[in-house]
Amino acid sequence: MITDGTLLVHCSANQALRCAPIAGRPGAGLVISPYQRDEAGLLATAAYLLRQRRFEAPLLLDAARYAGQARLPASAPFNPRWLRRQRELGVPVLTDSGYVDSGDEPGLAGILHRAAVLPDTIAVLPLHPTWLQDRLHRTVLTGHIRAAGAPVALVLEANRDPFALPGVVDGLLAVLGCGVPTLLLRCDVSALGALCHGAQAAAVGTVAGLRHLTPARHRSPPAPSHAASGPRRRRRCSARRCRTAGSAPSREPTAATATRTCSAAPAPSATAATWTGWPR
Repeated sequence: MITDGTLLVHCSANQALRCAPIAGRPGAGLVISPYQRDEAGLLATAAYLLRQRRFEAPLLLDAARYAGQARLPASAPFNPRWLRRQRELGVPVLTDSGYVDSGDEPGLAGILHRAAVLPDTIAVLPLHPTWLQDRLHRTVLTGHIRAAGAPVALVLEANRDPFALPGVVDGLLAVLGCGVPTLLLRCDVSALGALCHGAQAAAVGTVAGLRHLTPARHRSPPAPSHAASGPRRRRRCSARRCRTAGSAPSREPTAATATRTCSAAPAPSATAATWTGWPR
């Protein structure tokens, strides 16, 4: 049972046994995310804590399907097995929501209203920070939260502390004013401020990756083949001139000239910038 003002420790499954003694104190609790996307390992760790270690503080399980390069979008359906296993363990039920990108109102509404029809279920909302920063987004967000009426657990995307971004604190206060139980996952010390302003619970991550939702990296397209092959061809030619300088006819470069040519060629440890074109 989560009481108002609960301060949670958010860790990965491989850290859970070490964090449990700290998180088991009065007024505290534990949130566990999968280690290397191992959902089965997460459920097994939770079962061990509850049945073998007799962990009695609030315990929440975060599927984290919204995180990483292979994260799912908000439109992804909930996994019935994930919801059922939490109920069997007797822990608060968190949805395994996908990521809600900026402007994805259908995805946002889908998570909230699907969670609202499930008994005793907390809707996890992994949000782009625009949902709290921008006034129009904020109005849409709070409107859907009020309409659904389900408890929510916010996860905010940012490179560092999301509450340092302009407008995010104002947006959080607006969500806290919606009249539904609100939790925050993946927080830094900002969790304390959220608790002071009415959040039911807030989780502080044990490592940087669990103190915010790291934005997905967008892979750049591969460089054209001619841009990568040109410098390497030049380097091989220069090296060949170095090897044959001693036996070359007089019209070829001397050994000293060949050495200077070889030293001017790109070294194997040259930076990526060298491979995109010769220095001016």
